Amino acid sequence: MTARVEAVVDAQGLRIRTRTSGATDTGGAAAPFAGDTRILVSPSLRCTAVEHGNPCGAVLAATATLNNRLDLDLNGAPPGAFGKLLLGFAPLDWPLPFSNCRLFVDPLAFVPIEADARGRALHSQAVPPGVPLTFFVQDVLLSASGPGIELVASNGLRVTCQ
Repeated sequence: MTARVEAVVDAQGLRIRTRTSGATDTGGAAAPFAGDTRILVSPSLRCTAVEHGNPCGAVLAATATLNNRLDLDLNGAPPGAFGKLLLGFAPLDWPLPFSNCRLFVDPLAFVPIEADARGRALHSQAVPPGVPLTFFVQDVLLSASGPGIELVASNGLRVTCQ
């Protein structure tokens, strides 16, 4: 009997393939056999993101990854703008001072962010697997690229993970 085991880790997860072959004695005559088994272990973070409020100068989107992380991608911010990624467990809809933008998250924590030369910022946030969780996120940034300081706020996102 021979056995061969292959294991590959890629973007789909862990793929395992076993192949066996040989012959067995069935009372004087050899009977060949062969087997092939394939297993795919694909950890998945099931998160959905629903837009909460309209963007005011930048757009925030979310994508779940295979390694229990949530990628938050900001586009359309002023290049070089800096600010905060706001995280909370309750929504809001309050006007932000000195602008037409609105605050869509009741913030409990924040992470500093800075937009690159193309007006993008990418944040990757760990999310506990298997724990039902709903939270809200929004980016709020300041830009000094014009004649004064400009406040920019993304849309809010309601993120639900299971």
